[in-house]
Amino acid sequence: MSQSQIDQLFSTIKHFKITIPIPEIAYIQINRPKKRNCFTSQTWKEYQFIIEKLSTLKLAHDDGDTSNVDVIKVIILSGEGSHFCSGIDISELSQFASVSPKSNNNDHQMSDLKKLKDLESFQNCISTPLRIDIPIIAITHGITYGLALDIIAACQIRLTTKDTQFAIKEIDLGIIADIGSLQRLPGLVNNISVLNELAYTGRGFNGDEALSLGLVSSVFDSKEQAFQYALELAKNMKQKYGPALKGTKKCLDSMTNDTVEVNQGLKQVALDNSQLMSDPNYLKFISKRFKGLVKL
Repeated sequence: MSQSQIDQLFSTIKHFKITIPIPEIAYIQINRPKKRNCFTSQTWKEYQFIIEKLSTLKLAHDDGDTSNVDVIKVIILSGEGSHFCSGIDISELSQFASVSPKSNNNDHQMSDLKKLKDLESFQNCISTPLRIDIPIIAITHGITYGLALDIIAACQIRLTTKDTQFAIKEIDLGIIADIGSLQRLPGLVNNISVLNELAYTGRGFNGDEALSLGLVSSVFDSKEQAFQYALELAKNMKQKYGPALKGTKKCLDSMTNDTVEVNQGLKQVALDNSQLMSDPNYLKFISKRFKGLVKL
């Protein structure tokens, strides 16, 4: 598939760049550099659409048979500019944080149900890499906060640069990290005590500490070096027998970040956070902490 075909296929996409650096390998970059690549609801919906579309592209044989002929074998994910992703756009908190109506019990229930459904939809978008057959290599660099960890926790291979600034930032927003990191990271890292420290305090950690935790497999001096390594990995992977590569991904995902416990945890934390963000005390906290940024 040519770059012009990819451009036409994703002509409506605003928050990402999609390129084909070599045949059968797609490179997705979050493309909101002026906003440090933070996510809005449009961003996470586009994220799901892009990954699902790339995973279903097929090439036809001369006889018209399209079985097992994937256009894309591996996806590389990173961020345009200096940062991978600074998390959720703070202004988006108004989508979830609001007092439930008190005048009518039915209105109250409908408001809470909408928040819960919105959170579950958000979770579903970020979990997209676990529902496809194609492995994703994530490259982090610069700021990699909050939602960024949810994103890479759902990817199969994680690379980083030395200067990456990781943080589980949700605790500083007064909420529970609810899009996947608290559910998936315990199965991906080798030191739960350190993970607890990071989750409870929101303190930052760099690429070297991420490597020592087992969160990433390699650390590089620059994003460019990380991308070249990712490209070599992808070249190797795309040469494997397709059904074996897909089957390996399915097995590994089901044993780590797509378990029954993870999915149950996501349902529970969505419920917990939808209730937390309906509490008037939370609204006071968030409006004071981000005065002018969050409209409630």
